[in-house]
Amino acid sequence: MDTTKKDGPRKDTRRCHICQQEGHIAANCKEKDKQPNDTSSKKERGRDQTERRCYNCHQRGHLARDCPSALYCG
Repeated sequence: MDTTKKDGPRKDTRRCHICQQEGHIAANCKEKDKQPNDTSSKKERGRDQTERRCYNCHQRGHLARDCPSALYCG
C-alpha cells in the first residue's frame, strides 16, 4: 500500500518578510535589492537608537561598535 500523496507539486505557502507575498522566502525575494541597506539609521531592528546606551562610554545615542571614544589596542 502506497501512502504517499501524488496530487501534484505542493504549493509553497511560506511568506516573505520583505514583500509579504507567499511562494518564496526573503533570501530569494526580487524586492530584496530594492530595499535600502542603511545600517547607520536611527531605527535599527525596530528600536530607536537614541535610547540605546553605549557599553564603552555609557553615552546614549550609539552602540559600542560605533563609539567615537572607543579605545583600540594594537
